[in-house]
Amino acid sequence: MYSCLIIGLGNVGMGYDLNSNSIQSHSKAVNFHKKFVLSGAIEINKKKRQLFEKKYKKPTYTSIKSTFKLLKPQVIIISSYPQNHLHVLKEIFYYHKPKIIICEKPLGSNFDESRKIIKICRKNNSKLFVNYVRLSDPGVIRIKNKINSKKIKTPVSGTVYYNRGTLNNASHFLNMLQFWFGKVRNSQLIDKGERFSNSDFNSTFVISFEKANFIFQPTKQEITNTNFVEIFAKNGRLLYKNGGQSIIWQKLKKNQNSFPKFYKKNYKLFSGKKKSQLYFLNNLYYALNKKNSSIC
Repeated sequence: MYSCLIIGLGNVGMGYDLNSNSIQSHSKAVNFHKKFVLSGAIEINKKKRQLFEKKYKKPTYTSIKSTFKLLKPQVIIISSYPQNHLHVLKEIFYYHKPKIIICEKPLGSNFDESRKIIKICRKNNSKLFVNYVRLSDPGVIRIKNKINSKKIKTPVSGTVYYNRGTLNNASHFLNMLQFWFGKVRNSQLIDKGERFSNSDFNSTFVISFEKANFIFQPTKQEITNTNFVEIFAKNGRLLYKNGGQSIIWQKLKKNQNSFPKFYKKNYKLFSGKKKSQLYFLNNLYYALNKKNSSIC
């Protein structure tokens, strides 16, 4: 079993599933998983520390230095603000040498910071994983298998409708599409867009993969059809709705007049969105034990 420490008890650290049966936070996923042990958490907010201690019966700390005097976790999950990731990582390795680092996306505030984080982990022989959970979703993996077996024919084209930042949110879909359709071949910025945070924007851009072309289109958060991917293949249409809560494949057929139309029946694929962090830990365990995994 792998002992785990969580740094940062925000939404993905603890908050997303406090009042639900879903498993979408690191705290609940680690506490639930049979191959990982929740050792504690680091958080500066007193109310969040008290809530974590009450719910999970584990200790909390306010600093990295004080924590590592008492704990030597094998896995450290960094779910603090992105602009703090590099500083937090440097402090971790100053006091401890964990075997595994799981870092929330974006890895760093910019490309240079991300490269430094990778370099530090390599220097310390620590395995680094970025928490892009969609690659562990059984529905996403099934789509990948359909593409590989040519049940979904390529090349394809499509549109990604997203909100809440290119780095913060659109990167999830970029990562998923790369998993499905291969390496990025080229990209073009259409409009930088409105600022989302100090280092992030809601940008419009075009991305070409080995087997696909996509436009990323930001939308207003109040719009229903956001975090939505529509893909047109040679033999049908794939709908990835509500951030992955619903995945639908509509197969194409021709009517008597040879005009193509979609089958009326939708093929709904299983989505693991509600247990996203649990599926990620499953794949992490497989990767660490040299088994087939979609995240390595």
